[in-house]
Amino acid sequence: MVCTVCGRTTAIEYDVKSEGKALRLTLCRDCYERLYVAGDSPLPTFFGTVPDVDKACPDCGTRLKDFKATGMLGCAYCYTAFRNELKSAILYVQGNLIHDGKVPSADAEEKYERVRGLAFSQEKLLERIRAAERGGNAAEARMLKIQLQTVNRKLNGGDEE
Repeated sequence: MVCTVCGRTTAIEYDVKSEGKALRLTLCRDCYERLYVAGDSPLPTFFGTVPDVDKACPDCGTRLKDFKATGMLGCAYCYTAFRNELKSAILYVQGNLIHDGKVPSADAEEKYERVRGLAFSQEKLLERIRAAERGGNAAEARMLKIQLQTVNRKLNGGDEE
C-alpha cells in the first residue's frame, strides 16, 4: 500500500471515525504520527486551523466543520467556496496548487491508429485461418499463420513497419 501523503510504499489503511462519519486513510507510520492528534480525528492538524467552521458550500451545504472532520468535500463547487481554507491542505498533499496532468505524446494518435489497424488485421487473419482449417486447406492456413506471427510481432513491438 502507498501512503496518500508522502507516497511511501510501507503504508497501512486506517479506519477513522469522526463525528459519526467513517473515513479510510492510507498512511505510513511517520505521516500517521505527524497527523494524528489526541482526539478522535487526525485531520484537524493536517488541514490546519479552520477559521469559520460553520461556513457552508452554497451548492451542496457541506460545512467546513464536516471537511475538517472527514477531509472530504461534498461537491466540485466546494473547492471554490472554500478556496482560501483549502490552499494549505492541497499544497501539503499535492506539493502544488496547480494540477500538472499528463499530456499525450505528439505521435500518440498515429501510434493508436497503427495498433488499431494491426489488431483489426489480427482478427481478420484469425477468421481466415479458421475458415481455411474448416475447409481443409492446410497450405493456406500455414501461410496465414505466418502472416499472423508477423502481425503479432508488430503488435508486441518487435517489428516496425
